[in-house]
Amino acid sequence: MKTKSTRKKRILANFMKEVNKPQEINPKMESVCLRIHQVYSDLIKKYLADPVVIQYNYLENLKARTKKCATPEEFESVVRADIEIMTHIEQRTAIEDMELEMAQKVYADVVEEKGLEFEYGHDLSFKYDNQDIKYLGFFDLDEIKKEKEAKES
Repeated sequence: MKTKSTRKKRILANFMKEVNKPQEINPKMESVCLRIHQVYSDLIKKYLADPVVIQYNYLENLKARTKKCATPEEFESVVRADIEIMTHIEQRTAIEDMELEMAQKVYADVVEEKGLEFEYGHDLSFKYDNQDIKYLGFFDLDEIKKEKEAKES
């Protein structure tokens, strides 16, 4: 038994030695890596500053915080607290302004019931370069349908 264990340890040690061995970097490839990293960095900065991304991120955050809400009043208190906190910030950033705008939209459309209801039987499926992209959305529609059917029967 000890020989198998020792052999496994030796193999693992040799593997780690190879993985951690410093590699020579081709100077031309290093330049390629640094340039693509800059392209990537520039794009991420634009992406994170995009109003739609900021609003989407707010909704994803709100979804996580309201997942356990059992009543409309609980949901309302979370959104109302967001608005309250954001309106009392003296010098809001551009991102905070966009998040406040989204929170106010959620409050008007959802809490005050001014928005449309999503139709059962549809999902959040979108085309992206001839691919179907599906999102779960703010809630699991299939689970909501099952719960509704269970209550009705």
